[in-house]
Amino acid sequence: IEVRGTCMRKQLFILLMVVGVLLPLQALAQDAFEEEYHKNIKVYQLKPILERNRVEIIPFGAFCVNPNMMNHIGYGGFLGFHFNEAIFAGVQYTKFYSFPSFTKDQVKDLYSLFPERSELDYNVTARFAWTPFFAKGNFLGMLTYWDAFIFGGGGITRTKLSDFAGTGEFGFGARFFITKGIAFTFEVSDMLYAESFRDGTSVLHNVMVRGGLSVFLPYGFSYRSEK
Repeated sequence: IEVRGTCMRKQLFILLMVVGVLLPLQALAQDAFEEEYHKNIKVYQLKPILERNRVEIIPFGAFCVNPNMMNHIGYGGFLGFHFNEAIFAGVQYTKFYSFPSFTKDQVKDLYSLFPERSELDYNVTARFAWTPFFAKGNFLGMLTYWDAFIFGGGGITRTKLSDFAGTGEFGFGARFFITKGIAFTFEVSDMLYAESFRDGTSVLHNVMVRGGLSVFLPYGFSYRSEK
């Protein structure tokens, strides 16, 4: 009986040793499998706003921040198309109202001079733009998606002195989305045009600031993922 009890204790000890070795090995194997499995899982964050294949309409107001002889304010609209999330192009029309600046009044009062002045009537340009920056941030107390873009283009400007003055324009801007299809848009641009004066042609610079409301069509969008 004592011999049989000793054999049973040895068998139980061996069984415990085997279990003690196998359980950690199984846990290690499970951890290695899960690690390898999760390596193949990729999580992509969806872009909050999609602009690809959408039309953008912007009614805006504008004013010149570097008046010389004349102040310029205006209003107009932009119609553009987004080819993808970074590239868009379109046309812009601005109707201007010009009125004498403080500098012009000084020249007239102090020197009794009446210099020629460039009074803007309207401006039409085509532009090409690139959006290199996308982000989310706080705007007017709301967490919103926004992007920044740069643009350049050209067209014509009609003034009191010139019917069709060749025009170039370049600048930068930003959109702050409040819904999937509506955004506040702000731009700063340098509008250069060749004005014809009596003593020759001069290139004038008008630094313009614009603010408007972007409307995207179609208003909504849908995501398409790989199957």
